[in-house]
Amino acid sequence: MEVTVDGDAPRWRVDGDAPRWRAETARRAAEACRAVPSATTAGPVIACGDMASLTRAATLCVLVACGSSPAPGPAPVPPPPAPQDHALHETSTAEPGGTRLRKTAHGLVLNDQPFVDWIGVPVSGSADLSVDLFLPDDHGHTDYRGATGELVVSCAAGCTIGDDHTPVQTGSEDARTARFARDLWFGHITIDRFEARITFANGRAQLTTWSVVSKDVQVELKLRLELARELVDSEVTGCLRVRATRELRARDTKLDALLAATGAPLDAEGLFNFRLAGRMLDIKRFAQICDGSVPLPELPATTATSDPLEPTSEQLDVVAAAEAERAALLARSITQLGPTSYEVDASLLDKLSDDPKLFLRGARLVPSMQNGKPDGFKVYAIRPSSVFARLGMANGDTVRTINGTELTSADKALEVYSALKASKRGDAIVVELVRRSKPMTLTYRVR
Repeated sequence: MEVTVDGDAPRWRVDGDAPRWRAETARRAAEACRAVPSATTAGPVIACGDMASLTRAATLCVLVACGSSPAPGPAPVPPPPAPQDHALHETSTAEPGGTRLRKTAHGLVLNDQPFVDWIGVPVSGSADLSVDLFLPDDHGHTDYRGATGELVVSCAAGCTIGDDHTPVQTGSEDARTARFARDLWFGHITIDRFEARITFANGRAQLTTWSVVSKDVQVELKLRLELARELVDSEVTGCLRVRATRELRARDTKLDALLAATGAPLDAEGLFNFRLAGRMLDIKRFAQICDGSVPLPELPATTATSDPLEPTSEQLDVVAAAEAERAALLARSITQLGPTSYEVDASLLDKLSDDPKLFLRGARLVPSMQNGKPDGFKVYAIRPSSVFARLGMANGDTVRTINGTELTSADKALEVYSALKASKRGDAIVVELVRRSKPMTLTYRVR
């Protein structure tokens, strides 16, 4: 779990931009499908890869949680109701100028679907799916740029992400990250009701309906696709905003910590923001405020990397002012009492728990390995004005334990984070570390 935190948008490899293995899995599945002819299709054959892409468009709404009038064309025939057999039914029929594509399912068992591997934890419950699209034909090939119609996916009740037993499967190719995060706790999130509707028209696919009812999380999503000839090449732009509810914070402090420790910034309403951008098969997440309250920084011409373009002078001024404000806050809130003892304001701990990005900025943390096993975090590139420097840490320190809890896994780190959030005045925080091969103890009293 390498975290680069010396910029404006921390990047967690475990939680970061869409892992390559997800995109590769979907790509191989699509290519395999294209080679299989359809025995039930009347008229032009729609490649199975395109069918898979439409399924991905539907499940994208579930993954991140969990209209306009169509252009003139042939009048659609209302689709028949989905059979009550929990299976996905697909049909495509020839119409003047193109093909009518329909996919329906009632009570589709979520844990049997391919996207469960993309999420990384088990999913329970069932969903209804309805796709009704007219796809124009361009010299014998389907062209999604002229697609019209809609896609609707819903979960009426009882959809759950996680099972309280299975740890998160990160899919990381980095051995150090995989070992550190292999027992990462997730718990479960219950979605009481969910509905999303995507309307296809005028060269775009727009999320026109979004409703999530959950006692565990609040999720807001804006999503738009600029349609390409091939659906998988469509460009996605969007904004995902999420936060845990009071009920979840009280029920599962570690899952609450996991949601809060992503490095995403908080907006004025207290929701963590993730800006979404990129091709449909390789959507990137950026830790940026995207609710419309501030201008969005430019992204690279290609979103193959998660680094934004060089900031403007205005953006640099905003960053400098924020850094000065944070430095003043740290100076007021932390007092050194002796070589290894400090006092910390309880209000600072509240701010750090509400916005972990404030804590992470100004240093680089990587898992430390001893005899092939994680044994803590190494701290590098500490800025003089950062919270790490104010707390008496030095470059190269290996933090082994906090209040007796060994930092040997991501799950243990979340356990410590949850405990620190609950700290109150008079409590002591004891950090055991190794500095230049010698053990050392730092003690912090909460005031």
